[in-house]
Amino acid sequence: SVQEQRNLLQVGRKNLLINGGMQVSQRGDFTNAATLTHDTYYLDRWKNWTSTVAATFKQESINQPVTYDSRSQKITATSTVALGDMRAIQVVDKPNVLKGRTVTASAWVKTNSSNCRMYFYIDGYSTTTETPAITGDGTWQYVTLTVNVTTAPFGSFALIIGIDGSASSKVAITSGDYFEFTNVQLELGSVATDFEHRSYGEELALCQRYYEIVKNAAAWSWTAGNGVHIHGTFKTEKRASPSVSGSPISVTNGNAGYTQSSFSGPTTYTNAYSFSGFCYNFTSIAATRSYTVTSAIYFDAEL
Repeated sequence: SVQEQRNLLQVGRKNLLINGGMQVSQRGDFTNAATLTHDTYYLDRWKNWTSTVAATFKQESINQPVTYDSRSQKITATSTVALGDMRAIQVVDKPNVLKGRTVTASAWVKTNSSNCRMYFYIDGYSTTTETPAITGDGTWQYVTLTVNVTTAPFGSFALIIGIDGSASSKVAITSGDYFEFTNVQLELGSVATDFEHRSYGEELALCQRYYEIVKNAAAWSWTAGNGVHIHGTFKTEKRASPSVSGSPISVTNGNAGYTQSSFSGPTTYTNAYSFSGFCYNFTSIAATRSYTVTSAIYFDAEL
């Protein structure tokens, strides 16, 4: 809630972004380069975007520019296009708390492109406030950006880092062009301060408000047939009632195991606090038996 955000600021939690140190990767291991799919989350809270250009995504382990459990994300073009863009985006939750306030973003960025920059995206429009193109000499550079939020951003407020043109227009991109970044912070005020390091456990809990993988959920077969009832409580209250996805669910009671022919998740009574629902597409499950879910179920409440 807005009050929760204010409370965090009052006790010293200054970074309004989550996973700015690129530590949390619930969706998979990306320490090896993976083909990047347009408009997709890889590291938690960061949406990756490409337009016309093919690219790869990688979570790097680095010892510069910082040494505290340092991770970064790196996006590299694998095709050449006359007009394209590659971006990483984090949308701020409950942005109206920023109305009438000055905020400053900061980040460490490395790139070999002359068209890499950081900017804000407010209410569906790129602001005219953006960093100059970051020098594309392949060295780490510290960049900052300040904006006064004069009106309530009722639509959205996002920070974007990437290779594109001024005000987010497309540019020529050559295979091998890349940008890499870490220690991204958004804070109140007109001065960028040192990056706020949070423990992995705290960062994970913040990420789980938007995305959580549930394993070992409880299940119950209410009658003989093709379905079980799956239920449980989330570790962290979600931003909103999440969407549910996964591979075909497997359950076991120690004596017998069953797997769905196709995914059917617990959506019937799922909300921001808990998940519950009838899951079908099993075969010949015995009546009135308790089970444990042995596969993962993905709950997504991202912005």
